[in-house]
Amino acid sequence: METERLGLRRFTPDDVDNLVALDGDPEVMRYLNGGEPTPRAAIERDILPGFMRSYAADGPFGVWALVERASGAFLGWVSLRPDSERSGEATLGYRLRRFTWGQGYATEAARALLGAAFRDGGVQRVTATTYQDNAASRRVMEKLGMRLARAFRYTAGHLASNTYVAAGELWDGDEVEYAITRVRWVRERPRSATMESTMTETMTKDELLRQFAAEYERLIAVAALASQRGVTREGELWGPREVVAHLAGWEVMANVRIPAIVAGIPPAEFANPRQDTMMNNAINTAFVAMAGEQSLEMLSATLRRAYLRSADILRDVDERLFQPDEYVYERTLGAIWHCREHIDASFLNDGRLPLATMDLTHPREPGCVPHVHTHSRATNGRTGSWVSSR
Repeated sequence: METERLGLRRFTPDDVDNLVALDGDPEVMRYLNGGEPTPRAAIERDILPGFMRSYAADGPFGVWALVERASGAFLGWVSLRPDSERSGEATLGYRLRRFTWGQGYATEAARALLGAAFRDGGVQRVTATTYQDNAASRRVMEKLGMRLARAFRYTAGHLASNTYVAAGELWDGDEVEYAITRVRWVRERPRSATMESTMTETMTKDELLRQFAAEYERLIAVAALASQRGVTREGELWGPREVVAHLAGWEVMANVRIPAIVAGIPPAEFANPRQDTMMNNAINTAFVAMAGEQSLEMLSATLRRAYLRSADILRDVDERLFQPDEYVYERTLGAIWHCREHIDASFLNDGRLPLATMDLTHPREPGCVPHVHTHSRATNGRTGSWVSSR
């Protein structure tokens, strides 16, 4: 993975000296263990081997060595680790050499990894923690769009096993945890003009479902235009058929899972985040394989039937669940943004379909966007995961 100034690579056995230098700076370690250097033996025996075991077969999980692209200099590390107790969640971490501070490297690297987590890792929520007095680290989290979630204290045992500090040496203050959800990241991150939204005000259920239908029709229309202009898959970069097949597959699955929500029975989820990621990747692979056998027109018809069925089921969900921060509301909004992300990432940002050549205001003829009527039916209010936001 690369950013404008940085490269993220896997750690190797040759990085022992890099980590010794990083953890040997008292200022770097100030808010971690009071400024004590990490013993070289601990780096060789525990820390570096742990870093090298942290990577998944693919995806963003792991502890990544951070290097300056221009010089190749080692700057520190940034990490994304799946939460072992909460499915779909991950923790973000970073530690940089002192000479890099104040130059935006931590924010740049963490933003890249955060984006990969939400786009490619099947992650729905990311947290990061620091000591309450570490203002610089807190500013990085805030620049990423993360918000303060809670304050807590580590136990003596945790400090002893993770910072090589004697068990009795506890901090006087609290740790602070910041968090960001995928839905918020999609809504608040910088985006191109095609991703700008008029959805700054809370939408009613009827408005939200109208927008849900309109965005899918918009994506179908843009995919058709892209196909007409010769846009196809290029290596790992999806073309129109792959994008439509991907979304059609997830909406077909949603048709099965939404009724469980309406009935108040949250569908079962994998307890292991790595399993979640592996399953999401496998499902996506299967969906995209559909594109090799069907025309874009057939795939678009499948997507249209599936999203209309989803909307048909959603209209029976209790009105009270279509409020900000309620799961059904946020996930429906997330599906809208997911369409916009694919338009932006797959057809516009790479320059294959210049925005200036397109009229995206009315992707279909007036009146063709399906009208989604709403009427409420009481439910018991229980919600759960019903469609992937990948």
